[in-house]
Amino acid sequence: MGILSNYSQAQEITNEPVNIPLRALPSSKAEITYTHEKLKNGRGNKAKITASFEIRNTGEDGFVASWTTKSVQLGDLLIDETSPQAGSMFIGVPIYFLAGTDGGPIKLQDKEKLIAQLPNSAAFVKADTQIVDQVISFFESMDEETLAQVLFKVPSFMSICQETNFIVDEANNFLVESPSPFGEGVLVANVSYKLTSLDIENNIAKLEYRSQFDAESVKQLAIQSLEKLAPDMPPSQKDIDELVIDRLDSADCMVDMSTGWVTKMTYSILVKSSDIVQKETYEIFVNWEE
Repeated sequence: MGILSNYSQAQEITNEPVNIPLRALPSSKAEITYTHEKLKNGRGNKAKITASFEIRNTGEDGFVASWTTKSVQLGDLLIDETSPQAGSMFIGVPIYFLAGTDGGPIKLQDKEKLIAQLPNSAAFVKADTQIVDQVISFFESMDEETLAQVLFKVPSFMSICQETNFIVDEANNFLVESPSPFGEGVLVANVSYKLTSLDIENNIAKLEYRSQFDAESVKQLAIQSLEKLAPDMPPSQKDIDELVIDRLDSADCMVDMSTGWVTKMTYSILVKSSDIVQKETYEIFVNWEE
């Protein structure tokens, strides 16, 4: 009741920040369903994924959670734990990670234990040895922090709108720098947040997020990526001069103010280069068990 009265006051006094803390309760469990659509120059594909998300234990700096992909729908094809493709998609395999106070993945937990258990998982019963070896090689090729960013994109997207403290309808602009995953340099982005509305009756906050990446830093990241993937065929100076990449990330979120968790979210990534327009869209729905 105290929480709601605080939000009511924030609605009336809009120049006061509205604090929406994330409440992570041990053993709480949610079903997360999301669609992932990827278009390249107007053509592409769409998948629907269902996963189980469970909070295992909590601490002052965050919590440990598990993510288990239950099924993947590709057109008329439904892939679940009994499907031959299950192993390559880690379907039915609980994967543990450490999350921060905003729910954002920090690193994979118990990597070596996971690798040891993979061959005995139900998802790999129908998989040939080559698939098992490829999956194990995938986990061995990256450190725990990188794996967390690659495997848990949806919790990462959700964390953008969680554990927030903003004034209603006021733009919050930041310049964010992150290290390049390929070595030297940084990725620079102009980020903006806005708490667009508070629905006190339904206990819902709506937030907008935009991240416009600096074109030059994205270009340098792309060059480093190409050099790492094909060290014997580095891009020519002409290719570098002509390379233009523009990236905009955006999100629109609905957050349950009583828990701080995202309940519904759209996350989009728009990338434009010299001859390609690529867009990825995630529609995310979160349903906590009673």
